[in-house]
Amino acid sequence: VQCLEPLQAESKQRIYDEARRRPLELQRELEDARAALAAAPETDLRLGPAAVSPERRAKREQCKELQRLLLDAQRKAASDIFMQLNMGELGMGAHTIDFHGLHADEARLKFDELVTPVLPVLREIVIITGRGVHSAGGVGVLRDVLTTYAPTHGFACEVVEGNSGALRVRVN
Repeated sequence: VQCLEPLQAESKQRIYDEARRRPLELQRELEDARAALAAAPETDLRLGPAAVSPERRAKREQCKELQRLLLDAQRKAASDIFMQLNMGELGMGAHTIDFHGLHADEARLKFDELVTPVLPVLREIVIITGRGVHSAGGVGVLRDVLTTYAPTHGFACEVVEGNSGALRVRVN
């Protein structure tokens, strides 16, 4: 079994930035569309006193479509980040999963999909959460989210000694 070299912080940041680029673009587009919706006339008196203006209707549909696209892009970004950070890790005897770059809800989903089913067999997994250096305000949330979430599944969870950006999750 060949072990892969761990990714450096710069590589992880590049993966994150590339994967989140499209969702950020869509978020900006959605914000612009919402502003345009708010500025669009509510009614069109030519069509009746309570008739929604065609411009407003079109802006509302545009917002709905952008919201759908944004949700899809966020899901794809989370999947891309996870797969790139864990390429070669799963199935090679390694019991480490890297959750860097995932948002809290995405991390809970990956926990349910990947950790919960295999932990009874593996007995222990280390989840890399990061310390939050690149998070908003420099404060990471994944570690706290997972230390509260793992026990709801009957697992013990603790910070790895000497590495505040990693959690050891094990069967109680």
